[in-house]
Amino acid sequence: MVFELKQNVKPQLFALAPVAGFKERLVMDLYPANAQDMQDPLLALLEDYNKGDLDKQVPPAQSGRSRARRGAIARS
Repeated sequence: MVFELKQNVKPQLFALAPVAGFKERLVMDLYPANAQDMQDPLLALLEDYNKGDLDKQVPPAQSGRSRARRGAIARS
């Protein structure tokens, strides 16, 4: 396998023992090489959610009908 990454990483590999119907498994964790460069969008979203700021940033949901029209193809 080849992984093309946007930044340098510190890989950690380890094996998991068999459990249930799964046999031996190899796990690869990729951590940023420079912790200061780490920008995790999921972590930022969770932090905003925990602060109560999430509702202020998310636009209101639209009805399904307007979404379907937006993606419709015009025919002549």
